[in-house]
Amino acid sequence: MKYLKSLTLLITIMLFACKAQQIKTTDLSSGEYNIISINNNDVSQHELTLKVNAEKNLITGYSGCNNYRFNYKESKKQLDLGFGVSSKMYCKDTQAIEDSFFEATSNVKAFKQSKTSLELLNSKGQVEVKAVKIN
Repeated sequence: MKYLKSLTLLITIMLFACKAQQIKTTDLSSGEYNIISINNNDVSQHELTLKVNAEKNLITGYSGCNNYRFNYKESKKQLDLGFGVSSKMYCKDTQAIEDSFFEATSNVKAFKQSKTSLELLNSKGQVEVKAVKIN
């Protein structure tokens, strides 16, 4: 009987430990990325960047002309970027790219992250922004 109680306790602890570990894997993880596409348009030649600081719930980077920042909220792969802020320079050659980036980020509701990439998704699960991790 004592053996059965110990076994039951051990199994219960293992189940809770596994559940806690599963929840943690859904969090947006810190990393540095190069943005390669916005709405399936290749922007890799413009060297746009995205850096996630998970400890501060902060996304920062370069959007083609200006630096930007989002203070995000997330839970279970749902992502709310809120309102972003950026510097205010006008760059004739890259303004359209930057405008498309901010329009895309305004539609972001979720994310999909792997060891090598980050996709920011809209409410339909379509990729708004795709980025690859910098080694």
